[in-house]
Amino acid sequence: MAGKSLTPFYITLGVLAVAGVAFLVRSTSGSRRPALTTETTAPLAAGPRGVTVGSDSAPVEVMEFSDFECPWCGQYARIQLPDVRQRLLPTGKVRWRFVNFPLTGHQKSPFAHLAGACANEQGKFWEMHDAIYEHQEEWVTSSN
Repeated sequence: MAGKSLTPFYITLGVLAVAGVAFLVRSTSGSRRPALTTETTAPLAAGPRGVTVGSDSAPVEVMEFSDFECPWCGQYARIQLPDVRQRLLPTGKVRWRFVNFPLTGHQKSPFAHLAGACANEQGKFWEMHDAIYEHQEEWVTSSN
């Protein structure tokens, strides 16, 4: 066998995606107002379709709906996403799409998403993405 099977990784990725969708549905349903409003949402980087990395002809596209202020999103971006970038994206089998999804209650998140949009205009979205998540605890807890 040429290499280790990626089946367990794909299963884990699928479970995480389903759990994420379930969380989003649960957090946005009910009698509350929708989580996204025009008053609090920053412009989306590269429009509502998000920002991609990986081959345009990849047979699998993963859409990540993420909030720069969300601690779980930050943990994923710092721990698991680098492995995805290293192991899957170079194969051409997977393309990754980041879509801004700032949640209600995260007051600093729209500004972080705006920073991502500005970086995207300069072709530096992923560098900004990594920096925002790497320093998430610092800027989220700062008084500015």
